[in-house]
Amino acid sequence: MLSTAIFLEIPLDDAAPGMTLAQAVFDEGGVCLMASGSVLTDKSIQALKKRGMHAVQIVAPPSDEKKEALLAASLARLDELFMHSKDNLPNLNLLECLRRYRRETMS
Repeated sequence: MLSTAIFLEIPLDDAAPGMTLAQAVFDEGGVCLMASGSVLTDKSIQALKKRGMHAVQIVAPPSDEKKEALLAASLARLDELFMHSKDNLPNLNLLECLRRYRRETMS
């Protein structure tokens, strides 16, 4: 499936509770301070600042236009994959299930 995530590096001063880390944060010695996918809290932001961190990479939601473009590309790819199955009812049912799944998960 196409990823709709956008990764942004932001100054730690701009980080806010609830943001999700796109990459793990390591100190200068290579010790992992926070794992990828961790959700920032006030406490974790302050702890990272105390450890000398200045920036983090976060997962940012894509714009509505980007979501629509990704969904359109995903649906077009499904149509391409099933183009020779137009006369096969089970395959058409599967195609419709996949199209519905893509619409639900990418919106």
